[in-house]
Amino acid sequence: MTRAARPDPGDVPDPRDETLAGMGNEAVAAGEDQSPQQEKSRYHAAPPGRPGPQPLKTRIELVLVSGPEGKQLRMRQAAAIREALRWFAEHPNPHQTREPS
Repeated sequence: MTRAARPDPGDVPDPRDETLAGMGNEAVAAGEDQSPQQEKSRYHAAPPGRPGPQPLKTRIELVLVSGPEGKQLRMRQAAAIREALRWFAEHPNPHQTREPS
């Protein structure tokens, strides 16, 4: 399978050049190519905030367990998940305003 070569960026015309070239000298002379003058902002910049907390460090260790020990572990994990789901169902979020989608 061969991939098509990408064109060299210099070979592809820049659409911005075409837009400017398409404008007549009349539009440039009339100032139609310029943004309107902006007023000075009435808002002041906020003072710098405190630095955030250090990022959490995580460590993931995977251990494969098979045989009778693996079956027992899967049963314990399934029971823990069922218990957690039951707790979440019995303790809805009081701040939630609508049903999750």
